[in-house]
Amino acid sequence: MVYRRTEYVEQKIDNAKTAIVTATIRLITTGGWRAASIAAVARTARVAAGSVYLHFPSKSQLLCEAYRRIAELEVKIIADIAHGEGTPGERLSAAIETFARRALRGRRKAYAVIAEPADEAEIERLRLHYRKQFVSQFVHIIDDGIRAGEFTQQDSNVTGACVLGALAEAIVVPLADESYDPVSRTPQLICEIQAYVNRAIGVKRTSSRPAIQENEFQES
Repeated sequence: MVYRRTEYVEQKIDNAKTAIVTATIRLITTGGWRAASIAAVARTARVAAGSVYLHFPSKSQLLCEAYRRIAELEVKIIADIAHGEGTPGERLSAAIETFARRALRGRRKAYAVIAEPADEAEIERLRLHYRKQFVSQFVHIIDDGIRAGEFTQQDSNVTGACVLGALAEAIVVPLADESYDPVSRTPQLICEIQAYVNRAIGVKRTSSRPAIQENEFQES
């Protein structure tokens, strides 16, 4: 007779796996990749180290799963903006603001995902994969803007990659700077990035947006 797990057992396994990944993300959020050792993950998740290996045979698999969960959430947030309401210019500004604001609110985690060197080669492959996902959202907005006559004619695939590159490069130093004050400096940084991207894309007209509230950049 073939043993089949009951729904209760499957739920327990899923809950344990979720707890382990959640603990890993918490450690990455506070200390980057180096903080997420198997021993630290086990302590944070309140499980035995053997339980971690039961669900994730290698540390690389665990870190990759944590990376995927972090990145997929961020891509979904930007995708919702890219495919949401508003003119292309409004969506472009909102996507830039949201990407930068979320990254600078959780600097340690964002730096790990965007730029921090990782020992696991698979992390670098995932980083490239999700960069493409982010670029595709900017490409969607740019294509809409070209069709609407709001942006100049251009190769949206190239421009979309440049937008993400400029955005990531502009925030990577603040992400790694422990003295960076997000409350006083982030609003101006975002405005400068938006202005730069508008010039690079050749935005023909822009829509007014409400001023960024400084309390949006408080650590949560």
